Amino acid sequence: MHFFGNRVTIDTTGTVLNAQDYYAFGEILRSYNNSSPNERYDYTGKERDTESGLNYFGARYYDSEIGRWLNVDPLADKYPGWSPYNYCMNNPVNSVDPDGRKVVDSKNKEISIVRQKDGTLKFGKNATSAVKRICNALAMTKTGGLMLDQVVKSKIKVHLDISDKTVIRKEGDKTIFRLGETIQGNFNPKDNYGQFQNTNGSIGIKEASITINEGSINTFMEKSSKAAGLTVDQVIGAVAGHEIVHATDESEINKDKQTQLKGEERKDGEVKPKKVENKIMDELKEN
Repeated sequence: MHFFGNRVTIDTTGTVLNAQDYYAFGEILRSYNNSSPNERYDYTGKERDTESGLNYFGARYYDSEIGRWLNVDPLADKYPGWSPYNYCMNNPVNSVDPDGRKVVDSKNKEISIVRQKDGTLKFGKNATSAVKRICNALAMTKTGGLMLDQVVKSKIKVHLDISDKTVIRKEGDKTIFRLGETIQGNFNPKDNYGQFQNTNGSIGIKEASITINEGSINTFMEKSSKAAGLTVDQVIGAVAGHEIVHATDESEINKDKQTQLKGEERKDGEVKPKKVENKIMDELKEN
């Protein structure tokens, strides 16, 4: 079965100037009534280069004949199980890629997470296995559950993912494990990098991306007694609680951003997140 769409260009009188039918990945099936040969904006509304036949999405170029990008995904770490050249996770019927970086569903909706009356979690149909794993890990404890509720109720759009990366660095005699990381805002300069200033002068963000580094967690569990007796998923829940503070706590976010504006490093930025992480671990060990 072939899935395809079409695009029609008309003038003010309703006369068809140009029309094309497309296969799902954007290759032109046929073109007709071509009285507007300079029409460049076709598949998904993106500009098609007339010489190369490639579509320009902003972050990279797309070749609709092979259904692949010509450049590596700049956010490839968010999708470790997929080729950095795939288009819409090979499902262009149900998904769109608005700028060549992240995948959303066809209505640009994010994943929904609902805590049901019996305490179990219900996920939207587009929830990834990583999202389900993180959220179920948080739901194991009282404090983790509160942090999960904080994500669900937050006005900030939070992206959740798990990476197999191992990120470790040395500081003198200390070994620092980066168990997780949070990006406050986005990489879009036209969107002011996803941040804004409130009328009271505080700085907020529209979205945040949390990545749990499972490789770092595995190494950490081997070398540290802090996680003794815990499973990998239990530690993932504790680390996720830590990162959720960075991603959704408006007071903490404002302090982070205000310090960054001064070109300084915030010395107490990990106090509250570590407190949440430690509390979740303590609750896990008590059960």
